[in-house]
Amino acid sequence: MLIDFRYSYDEFQSGFFEKKPLLLEGAFTPPGDPVRIIDNALDVVDPEETYLKVLKNAERIDQRQLIEEYTDIGIRRRRIRKEALYRCLADDASLVLNRIDLYSQAVSDICLQVSRFARAQASANAYVSFGREPATDIHWDRHDIFAVQMFGEKRWLVYEPTFQLPLNSQVSAEKKAQAPQTPVLDIVLKAGDVLYLPRGWWHKVAPVDNRPTFHLAVGAHTPLLLDYLVWACGNKLPDHLAFRKSVNGIEAGDGQLEQAIAVLADILANPATLQDFRRRAQSRERVNSHVALADLFLPRREDETRGRVLQLNSRYAFDGGSVVVNGQRHVLTTAERMAVGFIAAHPGANAGQVADAIAQQGVVDGAGVLAALLKRDIISHQVEL
Repeated sequence: MLIDFRYSYDEFQSGFFEKKPLLLEGAFTPPGDPVRIIDNALDVVDPEETYLKVLKNAERIDQRQLIEEYTDIGIRRRRIRKEALYRCLADDASLVLNRIDLYSQAVSDICLQVSRFARAQASANAYVSFGREPATDIHWDRHDIFAVQMFGEKRWLVYEPTFQLPLNSQVSAEKKAQAPQTPVLDIVLKAGDVLYLPRGWWHKVAPVDNRPTFHLAVGAHTPLLLDYLVWACGNKLPDHLAFRKSVNGIEAGDGQLEQAIAVLADILANPATLQDFRRRAQSRERVNSHVALADLFLPRREDETRGRVLQLNSRYAFDGGSVVVNGQRHVLTTAERMAVGFIAAHPGANAGQVADAIAQQGVVDGAGVLAALLKRDIISHQVEL
């Protein structure tokens, strides 16, 4: 499943990011059986309250009705009481799977697409309902979201922010009385549509005409200026005498605070400081890529392997020389640079297209180049939906 975002990163940054919503109608071809993603996730998820919720009219149904704890060959485990779950869903409740990207490789691949487009870390929650009642009340999110409508339809009422760009600790529940009455957007997302909402924009979401619906709320998480300041205070200021002095020896107006503030301003404005901060962020990020045992260790027909869609396991732009994957910078051979460059520039390209493209530049063993990149976890196969 390939999302067409229709804008370059620079266009998105200047026109929409942290500024206003963006509706992408028909941005992808909906998968044939998207609810299978939910079925497969429910088969493997540990159904504790962090990951699984059932909501009705914005109220959470008691987890004890839905989950049984038991001992299985000496291991304490949890299982979903399926009869209770089915009964709740038939009675207009909604199923919410938080961080479904952790236990659905298909959703993880979708998050990686959003991550590469927005240059942000991404995670996803799934919302599924088969009735008419909304799962949530009017609220804002504390991170940007990309609502990816996988199946059915959802009505979105979107309202302008009353508190711009809230932090993680600044929740909307305390400010619902301030929510605007008139929406700036009243739209119905259909399967294949994507809606971007900056954090802080109020929204209310509901099913349409009692029909089944499933969407992913892909959260985009970017480092904030506040994060940069906190990091710089902990990692750069201790090197400067102005910040190692005792507060007891400072008097208002004696110039010491002004001197320290000037030092801080110089540190923050130094491009090297910002680059160090970004390098640290890169070193901490990880990608949940698809395991490729069968592709690497079992014989495959050429027509099987050539049709597999490839993706770069990094959200960072390829600089033409090396690539950062899972916190590690990989130096590439000339042939590997050709392959990675083609994959980065052509989202949705399959192995055959990549091999043919680098063959035109003199690479003989394209399949071997791709296998080497797979083994190093630099690229992976996109899961078919």
